Amino acid sequence: MRIRFAGHDDCSADAEQSRRLVALADEWIRLARATHPDSREAIRALASLLERLERRLEMVPSPRVASTARWLISTGGARELRPLVEWLVARASSDGVDWLDAHAAASPASQAVADAERRLGASLDGARVRIGFVRGHLLEVVVLASCFQSARDQRAIDAVEMLVEDLLGERVYEHWIAGVGAAPAPRASPLKLVSNEDQLMGSHPLLELPGLVALAIEGLLAGLPERPWSEQSDAEQWTLLEAEPELASDYAAQDDVAIATTRAPELLKCYLQRSPFSSLRFSRHDEVFAYVKLDSRGDSETRLAARRELEEQLGRALGPGRGAVIGNGLGVRYAYVDLALEGLERSLRIVREVTALCAPSERAWIQFFDSDWSAEWVGVHASTPPPPR
Repeated sequence: MRIRFAGHDDCSADAEQSRRLVALADEWIRLARATHPDSREAIRALASLLERLERRLEMVPSPRVASTARWLISTGGARELRPLVEWLVARASSDGVDWLDAHAAASPASQAVADAERRLGASLDGARVRIGFVRGHLLEVVVLASCFQSARDQRAIDAVEMLVEDLLGERVYEHWIAGVGAAPAPRASPLKLVSNEDQLMGSHPLLELPGLVALAIEGLLAGLPERPWSEQSDAEQWTLLEAEPELASDYAAQDDVAIATTRAPELLKCYLQRSPFSSLRFSRHDEVFAYVKLDSRGDSETRLAARRELEEQLGRALGPGRGAVIGNGLGVRYAYVDLALEGLERSLRIVREVTALCAPSERAWIQFFDSDWSAEWVGVHASTPPPPR
């Protein structure tokens, strides 16, 4: 269910679920306020109650402060639960509970490596790392070590995934890392012309990883547009994308898109391919990338005309300090207008008001590209039901 944008519209579809969630959260906070973080029995009771709130959440020791007991509410990798975790921790903190974390911070390097070696049952002495950008401005990380048997060594892959997350911290890992691999470190070559150093070219000592990632992010952000989308000319190059969606009774996200035009092809490809998405990777101006989704029936000309009208009206209503239209799409069932939004609260009100005038169908939503907000939405009308998922 939605957390971050509950109450941003007049929709009552999830009101009862929201009331239940708040009641359970307040019950959980009352217990947390009376719990000492060193009491494992009390923590188990909290974990049991947390499971009633959302079965996929769990409580694990936080690595941030080794000398003081702290606990982390983990999403278990389910990014759509991030708004719920952040809301719960913020609500608890405001009520005096100060031993909870919403994100795992980076562990000390020595601790992260020691934990990984325990998982592997082998030493990571001499381990090195390679990083590089892949699609969607995401980073791929490969750890090379002599104790790894092959690139398909699942035990090694599992260990280095946790190692990289421990070294970088959960925020950086979730927003920037596409994947982590393990590979055997190259052995000395018997050929005089191919040295071990040649094979390791482009790799770095393992403990340099946080600094390398920070430099890579800094470089990518420096290469992003100097102005927000709302201050760029919409006459700049547009790219046409085509897809072949499978036929289905309904479609989540933009899964039915057959044709789209966009000013941000890398951004849209990242989203349509269901790669982890973060607005942080595509703007240095605090823009949030969102889209309007409309149930669109009728012949092709009628659907296209309705989408164009909405696109034009949104373009007029938005502008510097509010946002811009950056793309559009037409699917098997739905029509889309893609947006870069500034001043999120105000721009959402503008988008909702304009869309309500242009789109009489109750099946009209504002949804978000960010993986953390994949379960979030704003209904255009009071009668708007939750979007298909």
